[in-house]
Amino acid sequence: MPRFMMPNIDGLEVCRSLKSDPETASIRVVAMTGYHSPELEKKMLAEGAHVLLRKPFPSEVVVRECGFAELTTLPSEIA
Repeated sequence: MPRFMMPNIDGLEVCRSLKSDPETASIRVVAMTGYHSPELEKKMLAEGAHVLLRKPFPSEVVVRECGFAELTTLPSEIA
């Protein structure tokens, strides 16, 4: 779940890298930003992101978008 802006690399580059590698191409990318724009969202989705979340957002949104909503118990890392 990359942030869009990080030191030395951005979320677009992370997503592009993950989606271009056959070993990681199936990973669901849930990006997040505090600087949302329709243009940024279009770019992120074009690079293969599942969704671009606007900060702030409720934790339930992250659980749903990461695919944990169907679990009866959450993994200990996020519980």
